[in-house]
Amino acid sequence: MASVAAATSRGRCRRHEEQAKLRAMNRAKIANEQKELKARARYVFEDLSRDGEWLEESQFKEFFLGVFGTRKLDKDALRLVVNTATGNMVPDDTSVCSSTSTGTGTNNSTGRSGTTVLPKEALVHAVIKYEEYVSQRKMVNSMFEKYDKAGRGKLGRSELLRLLQDKERKSHRAAKGVAIMLVVSTKDLEYILEQADADRDGHISRAELLPALAAWDELARLKMEQKQMAACCIIL
Repeated sequence: MASVAAATSRGRCRRHEEQAKLRAMNRAKIANEQKELKARARYVFEDLSRDGEWLEESQFKEFFLGVFGTRKLDKDALRLVVNTATGNMVPDDTSVCSSTSTGTGTNNSTGRSGTTVLPKEALVHAVIKYEEYVSQRKMVNSMFEKYDKAGRGKLGRSELLRLLQDKERKSHRAAKGVAIMLVVSTKDLEYILEQADADRDGHISRAELLPALAAWDELARLKMEQKQMAACCIIL
């Protein structure tokens, strides 16, 4: 019986190690794709910007079209990421979602007084968030349907805690054959909000959910590295 249990444990450990390698390869692939996307976004920004530092609201759609080319832009996703990048400014249909593009080589901003402007890195960040959100929108919407009981379009601390803890229960973390379940603490929530709550309203919007999940994954990775495995199952 002991030999069977040991063999089962070794097999489980190998599967976890293989899954970890696949996840690492996937992360490396995503990182490379994001690097290329950032480079393209910076190039388009510099082509459109008057001074190389800012773009006006009227240029946002032209900027995104220049980055993503012939791909159809998702209006709702653009609203979310630009809303986040500008600190809760919701663009109207004449700015991001429906303005007419004149090509990435022309800067046709009128520079109206009071027009919202964004620096290069804020828009580069918005490009990455847009790509992430569009590629994982189905998952994001599914999570909001489950945890946003009030239908507010954002998650409070208790809702975010429940989401992360449920996610953790399904993660099946293990190291060297030892099963581990991490607990999301109040301190963890504070860190996640600090990293992901771009508009500082104390909630996580759809556009902020992926950064919030990434922040938890980073915390979980650090916790896993720091803990010493001494029993069959440890709850941290």
